[in-house]
Amino acid sequence: MKSHPIIDVGFSVDLGRFAGAVFLDKGELIAVGENKSYVVLKPNDKANADSNFRYFRESRDQFDEVARSRFGTVRARMLYIMSAAYDAASNSIYTITVPSNVVKRMVVSRFDRRDMVLSEELVPTLARSAGLTLGEDRSLGEYMITGAAVGDGQLYAISAAHSTLLTLDLATHRIVAAHVVPGLRNPVGLAARGSDLYLLGADGTVTVVARP
Repeated sequence: MKSHPIIDVGFSVDLGRFAGAVFLDKGELIAVGENKSYVVLKPNDKANADSNFRYFRESRDQFDEVARSRFGTVRARMLYIMSAAYDAASNSIYTITVPSNVVKRMVVSRFDRRDMVLSEELVPTLARSAGLTLGEDRSLGEYMITGAAVGDGQLYAISAAHSTLLTLDLATHRIVAAHVVPGLRNPVGLAARGSDLYLLGADGTVTVVARP
């Protein structure tokens, strides 16, 4: 049986519009808003509907809310995000900023799962071997990252602008590979499984590509 909650996005913390969701450990799920607010949920068939009325509009008896707050950032403070990723190896959650009409800068933020506090914030650079050349007055900040996933020390990010899959080495903070995904339109999500990456389109289509 499948179930889904409908959250009261205005209770306590303004969650705004959700930008990404990813499964965590212990069966929990985090949904992150464009404004970097987040809510952590956990399925529970014996949830107390009376206690949960504040958090949910539907499925109050099937889910519990574990946490609801907002990620605090420094370099990314005035920028929005459209993706979230979880790294089980470091027990960390990652977000990546998207460009605005005023600021075009890619900032990757890492938050420790244990307390949801900012642990690292970096501005990626481009490795010469990445296969990507940026012209004058161009930058990585122009890429509209709408999906991300982590695996084996690499952060994979799909850009709605240019339909490009970027690979960020988390140890060196460098973009080490860039691949255009042919035929990809309006990607809104990315997940890693084994040696494959699954790209979700806005129309529900799924494109599978091999991990670089």
